[in-house]
Amino acid sequence: MDANAVCILARNKDTTTRFRVSPDGLAALNDHLIASGPTAMRDQGTAARFGMSGGGGIAEGYVMAGDAQALAEAFGMVRDPEGNAIIHEVNLAEPFAEGKAPVAAIAVDLMGSLATRERSAGQRIINELLHV
Repeated sequence: MDANAVCILARNKDTTTRFRVSPDGLAALNDHLIASGPTAMRDQGTAARFGMSGGGGIAEGYVMAGDAQALAEAFGMVRDPEGNAIIHEVNLAEPFAEGKAPVAAIAVDLMGSLATRERSAGQRIINELLHV
């Protein structure tokens, strides 16, 4: 098994919705998400593990199923397939109980990025996890 196979198997791990939010709303939204993708790189340990730096201009993270709409209303977000806020809704809280996304989830989310560097970092981490 390789990283691409893991991504295929993980394709139903969440329901992902992209929104457009104002720059002020973006900063506040991050406080309500369990960071993933490039947003998770704001944590120095995570950034070091992935060999990346903190991402700006985007909010990406996890919430429990049903919470995305409430956040959209609270922050005046509108659905936008190219939006700057990516919300992953999950039904299973246990992997996120410590308030952090699992490394594998962050890696899979990065593999869905259009940015080559992010995709490569996610793929590298998944392959490392598979071959530990």
